[in-house]
Amino acid sequence: MLTSKQNHMVKVLVCLFLVYLSWGSGFIAIRFAVEHIPAFLMCGVRMTCAGLLLYLLTWLRGERTSLTRADLKHSFVLAFFMVFIASGFLAKGQES
Repeated sequence: MLTSKQNHMVKVLVCLFLVYLSWGSGFIAIRFAVEHIPAFLMCGVRMTCAGLLLYLLTWLRGERTSLTRADLKHSFVLAFFMVFIASGFLAKGQES
């Protein structure tokens, strides 16, 4: 049996491994995707799919919420920074 400290350390290492795996695979996926799809279009589609998936998951959990005009305004501001500034320029830089 593991002690509580060892159990905690195992959980931390598993979480770090999952972050490493998902983040690394994201960079590799971007690298292959920009060979066939324009960088900003790929990032826009990727973020839209992620947002729809998250909204679907909250809907399936029974946390149905209606979007307000303020929610959409804040979402568009965040989308600008996430898609164009962060992911878009990262993908643009990986184009060859």
